[in-house]
Amino acid sequence: MQRMYKEEGLNLRSKRPRRNHMGAHRETYPGVSCFHQCWSMDFVTDQLFDGRKFRALTVVDNFSRKCLKIEVGQSIKGTDVVEAVNRIVADEKALPQRIKVDNDSEFISKALDLWAMKTR
Repeated sequence: MQRMYKEEGLNLRSKRPRRNHMGAHRETYPGVSCFHQCWSMDFVTDQLFDGRKFRALTVVDNFSRKCLKIEVGQSIKGTDVVEAVNRIVADEKALPQRIKVDNDSEFISKALDLWAMKTR
């Protein structure tokens, strides 16, 4: 292959493509083996028939795939997220070992940071 590239005057790629490079160093997350070990939170956006947008905060237990809470509103603030999680903890009578969220700006708030510090 290298000989053919040299004859044609082409260069071989010296680096791996970035998409493969990033996947090569990705950590594997430990699996879940019981209830309330890991919850996932994410926001979903949709719009009504008249064009008004709304958002939904979904909280799911990763082991059972049970949806613990769906909080719906046009504007969901950090304090609303904390209140929703506190209601889930009160209903389920359990606090998760960890909560997975994506790295979007939606989960950046002082209220969430304070709640996380209190529950450690």
